[in-house]
Amino acid sequence: EGTSYVFNRTGQEITLTGLLCLHDSQGPCANAVKDAQRTKTHEETRAVTIVVWGTVELPGRAEEVAGRYREWIEKTGGEIVAASR
Repeated sequence: EGTSYVFNRTGQEITLTGLLCLHDSQGPCANAVKDAQRTKTHEETRAVTIVVWGTVELPGRAEEVAGRYREWIEKTGGEIVAASR
């Protein structure tokens, strides 16, 4: 309730009330609507976490999208390290 973060270089904020969010040690940093500006990729980025948000209303779609990411990462020489659940 009442939490927000900046999501672009101009300083616009998104209010996070009611949204499912990812957090790191500094606080909320991503949701299905906008990622925080402080955690976006840039020229020096060397590792990322990819989250595929999905819905039961589209069975199999999240898996399909995750498979496309995997193919692209492998095709471009990236390394995939699966997160433990």
